[in-house]
Amino acid sequence: MPENKNLKIALSQFPVSSDIHQNMNYIYRHIVSASRGQADVIHFPELALSGYETEVDQIDWGLVDQCVSELKSLAKAQSISIVIGLHQLNANYPLPFNATCLITSEGEIAGIYCKTNLYKKEKERFSAKENFLLYDLCGVRCGFLICYDSHFPALFEKYREMGAVLMFLSYYNARSTRPKNNLDEVMRSQLITRAYDHHLYISGSNSSSHYSRMLSSYACPDGTIFQMRRHVPGVMICECPTGR
Repeated sequence: MPENKNLKIALSQFPVSSDIHQNMNYIYRHIVSASRGQADVIHFPELALSGYETEVDQIDWGLVDQCVSELKSLAKAQSISIVIGLHQLNANYPLPFNATCLITSEGEIAGIYCKTNLYKKEKERFSAKENFLLYDLCGVRCGFLICYDSHFPALFEKYREMGAVLMFLSYYNARSTRPKNNLDEVMRSQLITRAYDHHLYISGSNSSSHYSRMLSSYACPDGTIFQMRRHVPGVMICECPTGR
């Protein structure tokens, strides 16, 4: 029998802004680059499409929908799945969800995860939602979390109980006015700890806008971590073993 093919994950980092067209320019180029690198899936930062700094009344919902349609077509054309952050309308409340959307390589939306835990003033900008999203990519069961969710180890434990092997953890921890400090190392250590303690592979994609607290990183269950260069837009391809 042929050996299982490892799942190839492309982590993207770029300076996420409130300009959807600018974001899409990076997103498009990184998808093409990841596809050429034979990645099975590309992972973008928190709210990479519509912008973390974007105020609710500034969101062009029609443009967001148009871009999602374009990404569905691009995913199919490039034969790559896409994990993308965007604002998601909440039909029951004025504040939108901070969401991660999974688009498969067939160009279909497989599911949407909404941020469960909101940090401080995020509660004035987003709705929270208790939810989980699991999906199998190339035989690897994947879970999804967003930024501040990383402070709640019970979420990782729950995902592990549900059979998750790989977590897509999308961040926006950038444009800080403070220079490098202990928080930089805390974020790196937390990623390693969550991977090691819960025996998970974790893909952590973050904005590269200066000053970025965390480099986009890939943590393994044995404590190994691979990281991109700080503030440098680009794509890093890592692998997750199948058949575990």
